[in-house]
Amino acid sequence: MNILLISVIACQKIVEKKEPLKKIMFSFDVQYNFSNAQKNRIQKLIKGVLKNFIALKYEVLSNFENVKPREKKLYLLICTLFSVRYQQKEVSLDSLKEEFAEIVEEWKTNIDVDKTFAALVDLGNSSFVIPEQEKENPIKYNSLVFSTPEWVIRLWLKQFGLDTTMKLLIANQKPGNFYVKRNELKVTAKNFEQNKLFKPIKNFENAYAFVKKSGFSETEEAQLGNCFKEDLSYQEILNNIPITAGCQALFLNGERDELALDLAVRLKEANGDLTLNIEDEIKFRKSKYKFEKIGITNESTYLSNIDLLRTYIEYNSFDLVIVMPRSSRFGLIKKKAEILANTGKQDYKKLKYYQVSCLEDASRYIHKDGVFAYVVETINKSESEAIVDMFLEKHQEFELVTARQIMPFENNNNGVYYAVLRGNYERQD
Repeated sequence: MNILLISVIACQKIVEKKEPLKKIMFSFDVQYNFSNAQKNRIQKLIKGVLKNFIALKYEVLSNFENVKPREKKLYLLICTLFSVRYQQKEVSLDSLKEEFAEIVEEWKTNIDVDKTFAALVDLGNSSFVIPEQEKENPIKYNSLVFSTPEWVIRLWLKQFGLDTTMKLLIANQKPGNFYVKRNELKVTAKNFEQNKLFKPIKNFENAYAFVKKSGFSETEEAQLGNCFKEDLSYQEILNNIPITAGCQALFLNGERDELALDLAVRLKEANGDLTLNIEDEIKFRKSKYKFEKIGITNESTYLSNIDLLRTYIEYNSFDLVIVMPRSSRFGLIKKKAEILANTGKQDYKKLKYYQVSCLEDASRYIHKDGVFAYVVETINKSESEAIVDMFLEKHQEFELVTARQIMPFENNNNGVYYAVLRGNYERQD
Protein backbone atom coordinates (compact mmCIF):
# COMPACT_ATOMS: atom_id res chain seq x y z
CA MET A 1 0.00 0.00 0.00
CA ASN A 2 1.47 3.34 -1.05
CA ILE A 3 0.66 5.74 1.77
CA LEU A 4 2.24 8.68 -0.04
CA LEU A 5 0.02 8.13 -3.10
CA ILE A 6 -3.14 7.91 -0.99
CA SER A 7 -2.18 11.15 0.76
CA VAL A 8 -1.43 12.94 -2.52
CA ILE A 9 -4.81 11.94 -3.96
CA ALA A 10 -6.59 13.02 -0.76
CA CYS A 11 -4.87 16.43 -0.62
CA GLN A 12 -5.71 17.19 -4.25
CA LYS A 13 -9.36 16.20 -3.74
CA ILE A 14 -9.62 18.39 -0.63
CA VAL A 15 -7.99 21.46 -2.17
CA GLU A 16 -9.24 21.28 -5.76
CA LYS A 17 -12.61 19.54 -5.38
CA LYS A 18 -13.33 20.75 -1.83
CA GLU A 19 -14.20 17.26 -0.61
CA PRO A 20 -14.34 16.88 3.21
CA LEU A 21 -11.36 15.18 4.85
CA LYS A 22 -13.57 12.92 6.98
CA LYS A 23 -15.49 11.68 3.93
CA ILE A 24 -12.27 10.91 2.05
CA MET A 25 -10.72 9.09 5.02
CA PHE A 26 -13.87 7.02 5.51
CA SER A 27 -13.89 6.03 1.83
CA PHE A 28 -10.21 5.09 1.85
CA ASP A 29 -10.53 3.18 5.12
CA VAL A 30 -13.34 1.07 3.67
CA GLN A 31 -11.28 0.43 0.55
CA TYR A 32 -7.92 -0.33 2.18
CA ASN A 33 -8.76 -1.29 5.79
CA PHE A 34 -5.86 0.70 7.27
CA SER A 35 -3.94 -0.43 10.31
CA ASN A 36 -3.75 2.14 13.14
CA ALA A 37 -0.15 2.97 12.20
CA GLN A 38 -1.08 3.52 8.55
CA LYS A 39 -4.08 5.63 9.47
CA ASN A 40 -2.03 7.77 11.85
CA ARG A 41 0.64 8.42 9.24
CA ILE A 42 -1.92 9.33 6.56
CA GLN A 43 -3.85 11.68 8.85
CA LYS A 44 -0.70 13.41 10.10
CA LEU A 45 0.56 13.81 6.55
CA ILE A 46 -2.69 15.16 5.13
CA LYS A 47 -3.43 17.50 8.04
CA GLY A 48 0.16 18.71 8.14
CA VAL A 49 0.19 19.46 4.42
CA LEU A 50 -3.14 21.29 4.60
CA LYS A 51 -2.12 23.34 7.63
CA ASN A 52 1.11 24.44 5.91
CA PHE A 53 -0.22 24.35 2.35
CA ILE A 54 0.48 27.93 1.29
CA ALA A 55 4.07 27.89 2.52
CA LEU A 56 4.75 24.42 1.08
CA LYS A 57 3.21 25.38 -2.26
CA TYR A 58 5.35 28.52 -2.41
CA GLU A 59 8.46 26.53 -1.57
CA VAL A 60 7.83 23.89 -4.25
CA LEU A 61 6.89 26.35 -7.01
CA SER A 62 9.96 28.45 -6.19
CA ASN A 63 12.37 25.52 -6.40
CA PHE A 64 10.96 23.37 -9.22
CA GLU A 65 10.53 25.25 -12.49
CA ASN A 66 8.52 22.63 -14.37
CA VAL A 67 5.77 22.34 -11.76
CA LYS A 68 2.54 24.23 -12.32
CA PRO A 69 -0.25 25.14 -9.87
CA ARG A 70 -3.20 22.73 -9.67
CA GLU A 71 -1.45 19.78 -11.36
CA LYS A 72 -1.04 16.51 -9.47
CA LYS A 73 2.77 16.73 -9.67
CA LEU A 74 2.56 19.74 -7.34
CA TYR A 75 0.76 17.70 -4.69
CA LEU A 76 3.26 14.86 -5.00
CA LEU A 77 6.19 17.20 -4.34
CA ILE A 78 4.38 19.01 -1.50
CA CYS A 79 3.47 15.77 0.31
CA THR A 80 6.96 14.35 -0.17
CA LEU A 81 8.58 17.56 1.11
CA PHE A 82 6.39 17.52 4.21
CA SER A 83 7.20 13.86 4.86
CA VAL A 84 10.93 14.51 4.58
CA ARG A 85 10.77 17.49 6.92
CA TYR A 86 8.39 16.22 9.58
CA GLN A 87 7.83 12.46 9.29
CA GLN A 88 11.24 10.76 9.28
CA LYS A 89 10.30 9.04 12.56
CA GLU A 90 7.29 7.43 10.85
CA VAL A 91 8.92 6.55 7.52
CA SER A 92 12.55 6.19 6.44
CA LEU A 93 13.90 8.15 3.49
CA ASP A 94 14.54 4.90 1.61
CA SER A 95 10.91 3.80 2.04
CA LEU A 96 9.66 7.25 1.11
CA LYS A 97 11.79 7.26 -2.04
CA GLU A 98 10.35 3.87 -3.03
CA GLU A 99 6.82 5.27 -2.69
CA PHE A 100 7.84 8.37 -4.64
CA ALA A 101 9.37 6.32 -7.47
CA GLU A 102 6.35 4.02 -7.62
CA ILE A 103 4.04 7.04 -8.11
CA VAL A 104 6.26 8.53 -10.82
CA GLU A 105 6.27 5.22 -12.68
CA GLU A 106 2.50 4.75 -12.33
CA TRP A 107 1.79 8.30 -13.53
CA LYS A 108 4.36 8.04 -16.34
CA THR A 109 5.35 11.62 -15.62
CA ASN A 110 8.61 13.28 -16.67
CA ILE A 111 10.22 13.44 -13.21
CA ASP A 112 13.84 12.45 -12.66
CA VAL A 113 13.34 10.40 -9.47
CA ASP A 114 16.91 10.55 -8.14
CA LYS A 115 17.46 14.23 -8.87
CA THR A 116 14.04 15.42 -7.70
CA PHE A 117 13.98 13.33 -4.53
CA ALA A 118 17.50 14.49 -3.62
CA ALA A 119 16.38 18.11 -4.06
CA LEU A 120 13.35 17.50 -1.82
CA VAL A 121 15.60 15.96 0.85
CA ASP A 122 17.89 18.99 0.73
CA LEU A 123 14.88 21.30 1.13
CA GLY A 124 13.29 19.16 3.84
CA ASN A 125 16.43 18.94 5.93
CA SER A 126 16.51 22.71 6.32
CA SER A 127 13.91 25.14 7.63
CA PHE A 128 11.86 27.20 5.21
CA VAL A 129 13.41 30.66 4.93
CA ILE A 130 11.19 33.41 3.54
CA PRO A 131 13.06 35.37 0.82
CA GLU A 132 13.97 38.96 1.66
CA GLN A 133 11.85 40.40 -1.16
CA GLU A 134 8.71 38.86 0.33
CA LYS A 135 9.37 40.50 3.70
CA GLU A 136 8.82 43.92 2.14
CA ASN A 137 5.10 43.18 1.85
CA PRO A 138 3.71 42.51 5.38
CA ILE A 139 0.59 40.74 4.06
CA LYS A 140 2.62 38.42 1.82
CA TYR A 141 5.10 37.82 4.63
CA ASN A 142 2.41 36.88 7.16
CA SER A 143 0.66 34.78 4.56
CA LEU A 144 3.78 32.62 4.33
CA VAL A 145 4.54 32.66 8.07
CA PHE A 146 1.03 31.61 9.06
CA SER A 147 0.14 29.76 5.82
CA THR A 148 -2.99 31.86 5.45
CA PRO A 149 -4.30 33.24 2.12
CA GLU A 150 -3.54 36.90 1.55
CA TRP A 151 -7.19 37.68 0.87
CA VAL A 152 -8.13 36.28 4.31
CA ILE A 153 -5.55 38.48 6.05
CA ARG A 154 -6.85 41.54 4.17
CA LEU A 155 -10.41 40.63 5.13
CA TRP A 156 -9.53 40.36 8.83
CA LEU A 157 -7.51 43.58 8.78
CA LYS A 158 -10.51 45.39 7.33
CA GLN A 159 -12.94 43.90 9.85
CA PHE A 160 -10.87 43.78 13.03
CA GLY A 161 -7.69 45.83 12.68
CA LEU A 162 -4.08 44.77 13.12
CA ASP A 163 -4.06 43.61 16.77
CA THR A 164 -7.02 41.24 16.47
CA THR A 165 -5.80 39.95 13.09
CA MET A 166 -2.44 39.01 14.61
CA LYS A 167 -4.21 37.32 17.54
CA LEU A 168 -6.27 35.28 15.07
CA LEU A 169 -3.24 34.27 13.01
CA ILE A 170 -1.34 33.17 16.12
CA ALA A 171 -4.34 31.40 17.69
CA ASN A 172 -4.98 29.37 14.54
CA GLN A 173 -1.49 27.86 14.81
CA LYS A 174 -2.24 26.40 18.23
CA PRO A 175 -4.13 23.10 18.61
CA GLY A 176 -7.53 23.58 20.22
CA ASN A 177 -7.99 22.40 23.80
CA PHE A 178 -10.00 19.23 24.35
CA TYR A 179 -12.87 19.78 26.79
CA VAL A 180 -15.64 17.49 27.97
CA LYS A 181 -18.98 18.10 29.68
CA ARG A 182 -19.91 15.99 32.68
CA ASN A 183 -23.27 14.30 32.13
CA GLU A 184 -25.35 15.36 35.14
CA LEU A 185 -27.92 12.73 34.25
CA LYS A 186 -25.48 9.91 35.04
CA VAL A 187 -22.71 10.96 37.42
CA THR A 188 -22.10 13.41 40.26
CA ALA A 189 -19.20 15.84 40.27
CA LYS A 190 -17.66 14.09 43.29
CA ASN A 191 -17.58 10.71 41.58
CA PHE A 192 -16.52 12.07 38.21
CA GLU A 193 -13.60 14.04 39.60
CA GLN A 194 -12.06 10.92 41.07
CA ASN A 195 -10.82 10.26 37.54
CA LYS A 196 -7.66 12.35 37.27
CA LEU A 197 -7.83 12.42 33.46
CA PHE A 198 -10.34 15.26 33.74
CA LYS A 199 -9.51 18.65 35.24
CA PRO A 200 -12.33 21.10 36.17
CA ILE A 201 -12.47 24.40 34.27
CA LYS A 202 -13.20 27.54 36.26
CA ASN A 203 -16.24 29.63 35.35
CA PHE A 204 -17.75 26.87 33.17
CA GLU A 205 -20.30 24.59 34.77
CA ASN A 206 -19.54 20.85 34.53
CA ALA A 207 -16.75 21.50 32.01
CA TYR A 208 -13.43 19.65 32.25
CA ALA A 209 -10.17 19.57 30.31
CA PHE A 210 -9.09 16.13 29.14
CA VAL A 211 -5.43 16.04 30.16
CA LYS A 212 -4.21 13.53 27.55
CA LYS A 213 -3.60 14.37 23.88
CA SER A 214 -5.73 11.48 22.60
CA GLY A 215 -7.68 8.44 23.68
CA PHE A 216 -10.80 10.12 25.09
CA SER A 217 -13.23 7.69 23.43
CA GLU A 218 -11.43 4.73 25.08
CA THR A 219 -11.82 6.08 28.62
CA GLU A 220 -14.30 4.42 30.94
CA GLU A 221 -16.14 7.69 31.53
CA ALA A 222 -16.71 8.24 27.80
CA GLN A 223 -17.82 4.65 27.18
CA LEU A 224 -20.30 4.80 30.06
CA GLY A 225 -21.76 8.07 28.76
CA ASN A 226 -20.69 9.94 31.90
CA CYS A 227 -19.29 12.75 29.77
CA PHE A 228 -19.16 13.90 26.17
CA LYS A 229 -17.02 16.19 24.06
CA GLU A 230 -17.64 19.85 24.83
CA ASP A 231 -16.71 23.21 23.34
CA LEU A 232 -16.72 26.11 25.79
CA SER A 233 -18.04 28.45 23.10
CA TYR A 234 -21.23 26.40 22.78
CA GLN A 235 -21.68 26.28 26.55
CA GLU A 236 -21.60 30.09 26.63
CA ILE A 237 -24.23 30.17 23.88
CA LEU A 238 -26.58 27.82 25.75
CA ASN A 239 -26.04 29.78 28.97
CA ASN A 240 -27.50 32.82 27.19
CA ILE A 241 -30.54 31.07 25.73
CA PRO A 242 -33.59 30.73 27.99
CA ILE A 243 -34.74 27.14 28.59
CA THR A 244 -38.03 27.14 30.49
CA ALA A 245 -39.81 24.26 32.21
CA GLY A 246 -41.27 21.89 29.62
CA CYS A 247 -39.44 23.71 26.81
CA GLN A 248 -40.04 22.34 23.32
CA ALA A 249 -36.90 22.99 21.29
CA LEU A 250 -35.93 22.55 17.65
CA PHE A 251 -32.33 22.40 16.42
CA LEU A 252 -32.17 23.01 12.67
CA ASN A 253 -29.11 21.49 10.98
CA GLY A 254 -28.34 19.82 14.29
CA GLU A 255 -25.14 18.04 13.29
CA ARG A 256 -22.91 19.73 15.87
CA ASP A 257 -22.79 17.12 18.64
CA GLU A 258 -21.15 19.39 21.20
CA LEU A 259 -24.18 21.68 21.06
CA ALA A 260 -26.91 19.06 20.53
CA LEU A 261 -25.89 16.79 23.42
CA ASP A 262 -25.54 19.64 25.91
CA LEU A 263 -28.88 21.08 24.80
CA ALA A 264 -30.59 17.69 25.14
CA VAL A 265 -29.29 17.23 28.69
CA ARG A 266 -30.47 20.71 29.72
CA LEU A 267 -33.89 20.08 28.19
CA LYS A 268 -34.27 16.74 29.96
CA GLU A 269 -33.51 18.40 33.29
CA ALA A 270 -36.25 20.94 32.46
CA ASN A 271 -38.70 18.18 31.38
CA GLY A 272 -38.47 19.46 27.83
CA ASP A 273 -37.98 17.81 24.45
CA LEU A 274 -35.60 18.25 21.54
CA THR A 275 -36.37 17.85 17.84
CA LEU A 276 -33.57 18.09 15.30
CA ASN A 277 -32.72 17.30 11.71
CA ILE A 278 -29.48 15.89 10.30
CA GLU A 279 -28.87 15.63 6.55
CA ASP A 280 -25.98 13.14 6.48
CA GLU A 281 -26.89 9.50 7.15
CA ILE A 282 -23.60 8.59 8.82
CA LYS A 283 -23.82 11.60 11.14
CA PHE A 284 -27.47 10.76 11.80
CA ARG A 285 -26.57 7.25 12.99
CA LYS A 286 -23.68 8.48 15.11
CA SER A 287 -25.87 11.12 16.70
CA LYS A 288 -28.60 8.60 17.59
CA TYR A 289 -25.96 6.35 19.17
CA LYS A 290 -24.51 9.22 21.24
CA PHE A 291 -27.94 10.30 22.49
CA GLU A 292 -28.67 6.75 23.59
CA LYS A 293 -25.29 6.38 25.30
CA ILE A 294 -25.70 9.45 27.50
CA GLY A 295 -29.25 8.50 28.46
CA ILE A 296 -31.27 10.90 26.31
CA THR A 297 -34.84 9.78 25.62
CA ASN A 298 -36.38 13.21 24.98
CA GLU A 299 -35.19 13.69 21.40
CA SER A 300 -36.67 13.12 17.96
CA THR A 301 -34.09 13.15 15.19
CA TYR A 302 -35.08 13.33 11.52
CA LEU A 303 -32.82 12.31 8.65
CA SER A 304 -33.71 15.23 6.41
CA ASN A 305 -32.75 18.69 5.23
CA ILE A 306 -34.58 21.81 6.35
CA ASP A 307 -36.91 21.79 3.32
CA LEU A 308 -38.05 18.20 3.90
CA LEU A 309 -38.46 18.84 7.63
CA ARG A 310 -41.48 21.03 6.85
CA THR A 311 -43.41 17.88 5.92
CA TYR A 312 -42.83 16.39 9.40
CA ILE A 313 -43.40 19.25 11.82
CA GLU A 314 -45.59 22.33 11.93
CA TYR A 315 -44.68 25.99 12.10
CA ASN A 316 -45.39 28.00 15.29
CA SER A 317 -44.79 24.90 17.45
CA PHE A 318 -41.67 25.58 19.52
CA ASP A 319 -40.55 27.61 22.51
CA LEU A 320 -36.97 27.63 21.28
CA VAL A 321 -35.37 27.18 17.87
CA ILE A 322 -31.63 27.10 17.19
CA VAL A 323 -30.38 27.15 13.61
CA MET A 324 -26.78 26.49 12.58
CA PRO A 325 -26.40 27.02 8.81
CA ARG A 326 -23.43 26.06 6.70
CA SER A 327 -20.70 28.69 6.74
CA SER A 328 -17.09 29.36 5.80
CA ARG A 329 -16.24 27.72 9.15
CA PHE A 330 -13.52 30.32 9.71
CA GLY A 331 -14.05 29.88 13.44
CA LEU A 332 -12.82 26.26 13.21
CA ILE A 333 -9.51 26.82 11.40
CA LYS A 334 -7.34 25.50 14.23
CA LYS A 335 -9.30 22.22 14.26
CA LYS A 336 -10.03 21.85 10.53
CA ALA A 337 -6.79 22.08 8.60
CA GLU A 338 -8.51 22.01 5.20
CA ILE A 339 -10.49 25.23 5.65
CA LEU A 340 -7.81 27.72 4.60
CA ALA A 341 -6.48 25.39 1.92
CA ASN A 342 -9.75 24.96 0.03
CA THR A 343 -11.88 28.05 0.74
CA GLY A 344 -11.81 30.67 -1.99
CA LYS A 345 -12.83 34.31 -1.72
CA GLN A 346 -16.09 33.73 -3.57
CA ASP A 347 -17.06 30.54 -1.71
CA TYR A 348 -18.23 32.13 1.52
CA LYS A 349 -19.89 35.07 -0.25
CA LYS A 350 -22.29 32.63 -1.96
CA LEU A 351 -23.62 31.57 1.45
CA LYS A 352 -25.29 34.89 2.30
CA TYR A 353 -28.81 34.26 0.95
CA TYR A 354 -28.82 30.66 2.19
CA GLN A 355 -27.91 31.84 5.70
CA VAL A 356 -30.68 34.45 5.70
CA SER A 357 -33.20 31.81 4.55
CA CYS A 358 -32.13 29.54 7.43
CA LEU A 359 -32.77 32.35 9.89
CA GLU A 360 -36.19 32.91 8.32
CA ASP A 361 -36.97 29.20 8.68
CA ALA A 362 -36.08 29.37 12.37
CA SER A 363 -38.42 32.32 12.90
CA ARG A 364 -41.38 30.41 11.41
CA TYR A 365 -41.11 27.51 13.84
CA ILE A 366 -41.40 29.49 17.09
CA HIS A 367 -44.74 30.40 18.61
CA LYS A 368 -45.45 34.04 19.44
CA ASP A 369 -43.72 33.91 22.84
CA GLY A 370 -40.75 31.84 21.68
CA VAL A 371 -37.13 32.75 21.01
CA PHE A 372 -34.78 31.63 18.27
CA ALA A 373 -31.01 31.70 17.95
CA TYR A 374 -28.75 32.05 14.93
CA VAL A 375 -25.44 30.23 15.52
CA VAL A 376 -22.69 30.23 12.92
CA GLU A 377 -19.15 28.84 13.19
CA THR A 378 -17.34 31.80 11.72
CA ILE A 379 -15.66 35.08 12.59
CA ASN A 380 -16.64 36.81 9.34
CA LYS A 381 -19.01 39.71 9.93
CA SER A 382 -20.66 39.17 6.54
CA GLU A 383 -21.90 35.77 7.77
CA SER A 384 -22.81 36.85 11.28
CA GLU A 385 -24.04 40.28 12.30
CA ALA A 386 -24.65 41.28 8.66
CA ILE A 387 -27.05 38.34 8.24
CA VAL A 388 -28.95 39.24 11.41
CA ASP A 389 -29.14 42.89 10.29
CA MET A 390 -30.52 41.84 6.90
CA PHE A 391 -33.14 39.66 8.58
CA LEU A 392 -34.24 42.34 11.06
CA GLU A 393 -34.46 44.97 8.32
CA LYS A 394 -36.85 42.71 6.43
CA HIS A 395 -38.72 41.40 9.50
CA GLN A 396 -39.44 44.27 11.86
CA GLU A 397 -41.79 42.06 13.86
CA PHE A 398 -38.68 40.60 15.53
CA GLU A 399 -36.03 42.12 17.74
CA LEU A 400 -32.52 41.25 18.88
CA VAL A 401 -32.17 40.07 22.49
CA THR A 402 -28.42 39.50 22.65
CA ALA A 403 -25.54 38.75 20.32
CA ARG A 404 -21.81 38.14 20.58
CA GLN A 405 -18.85 37.08 18.50
CA ILE A 406 -16.72 34.55 20.39
CA MET A 407 -13.17 34.61 19.08
CA PRO A 408 -11.06 31.41 18.82
CA PHE A 409 -8.33 32.93 20.98
CA GLU A 410 -10.64 33.51 23.97
CA ASN A 411 -10.72 29.95 25.35
CA ASN A 412 -8.59 28.28 22.66
CA ASN A 413 -11.83 26.81 21.31
CA ASN A 414 -14.11 27.44 18.36
CA GLY A 415 -14.83 30.91 17.04
CA VAL A 416 -18.62 31.21 16.95
CA TYR A 417 -21.14 34.01 16.51
CA TYR A 418 -24.58 33.78 18.07
CA ALA A 419 -27.64 36.01 18.14
CA VAL A 420 -30.82 35.44 20.14
CA LEU A 421 -34.05 36.96 18.76
CA ARG A 422 -37.73 37.12 19.66
CA GLY A 423 -40.99 38.67 18.46
CA ASN A 424 -41.56 42.28 19.52
CA TYR A 425 -45.35 42.19 19.17
CA GLU A 426 -48.08 39.62 18.70
CA ARG A 427 -47.45 38.08 15.30
CA GLN A 428 -50.06 38.06 12.60
CA ASP A 429 -49.78 34.61 10.91
